[in-house]
Amino acid sequence: MEEKTADEKAESRLRFAAKAIGQADLPSSLLADIMGKAETELEKRSEDPELISIHDLKADIEEAEKDYGMFGKNALTTGLDIIDKMIGGLKPAEVTLICANSNVGKSWLCSDMAVIASCQAPTLFITLEMRAEVLGARMKIFLDKFNGEKSDNWDADMNLYFQKAKTLDYRNIKKLFEKAEEQGIKAVFIDYLQYLGVGMEAREMAKISRMFHELALTYNIPIVIVASLRKDSIVNKRKWFETDENDVNGVGAIVYDCDNLLCAGRTNPENDEYEPSAFWVKHIKSRNMPVDRSFPFGKMKWDGGCITNDDEWMESVGKFYGNIESRPIQRKTDKEEDWTAGITDDKIENISEFEMRKRGLVGAIKQKGK
Repeated sequence: MEEKTADEKAESRLRFAAKAIGQADLPSSLLADIMGKAETELEKRSEDPELISIHDLKADIEEAEKDYGMFGKNALTTGLDIIDKMIGGLKPAEVTLICANSNVGKSWLCSDMAVIASCQAPTLFITLEMRAEVLGARMKIFLDKFNGEKSDNWDADMNLYFQKAKTLDYRNIKKLFEKAEEQGIKAVFIDYLQYLGVGMEAREMAKISRMFHELALTYNIPIVIVASLRKDSIVNKRKWFETDENDVNGVGAIVYDCDNLLCAGRTNPENDEYEPSAFWVKHIKSRNMPVDRSFPFGKMKWDGGCITNDDEWMESVGKFYGNIESRPIQRKTDKEEDWTAGITDDKIENISEFEMRKRGLVGAIKQKGK
């Protein structure tokens, strides 16, 4: 067993003392003295506040404006057009929360999106619900169905990492992100949140929530987190499409800290009928994108865990979502059309960015088997 460092020993003693204080019937004056000393120590360690002029931020503001309320030029595509339109793709420094009831397919959605992300940039998948080998098998199934064929080189275009530890909690997540930065990780997926805070009080869950928000900002990467709906919502028979911010199980703080909130379901929100080949999402919240309150739903295809675009639905309904227009972008070459997943030069015209990114990903994945 590894010996604890001095800081770890001190943390252990402090946690023991905090627990003892919570259980003891101490005089208010003594508690006030303890809190006062703690606040004084925090003030000593806090950074000196500084001010910055808007003029000094002018260039950064103008750059950020290019990503505001649209598909960000630095965003990763999810491979799912309606979700890209809802949240603007996986943008750096944003936290996206995906919630659903049990056995709906929220983990499948998360893993499918992670596969797509890993074909564009180094991606970390923190799996707390199942072994990495089992999750990898799911991803292979998705790729085989996505490509319409099996290949020995199915992983060729994937730049994907898992954590080695079988169990994690919030205390070592920050260290994991430090390791991820060393590997050049550009996106992180977590399945799922409740496993990080089993038995925790609301105050501690709020701490986890703030931590993920800070990590997204610190490392300037998108973080996608899976969470369950509240059990009392299920008991009270609330339909998935009736859910709102108050229905996310035990993680009230992160609902307000996250930038995007989606809820998944398998029944049609218009008639509550189960559709075996359909997968739906509800767009509950986005910090920097409009939510279409008149019909905040998106439909995709479901084939045993392979979640892909429903092109017919997108053409008839989804293209109007939120009145968001896709920027026209097409890459031309002297050869046949050469689609790429990124936008890298000025040879552009006449096709939506979503379509270009989608075709680029399909082309890249299909080439790996040839």
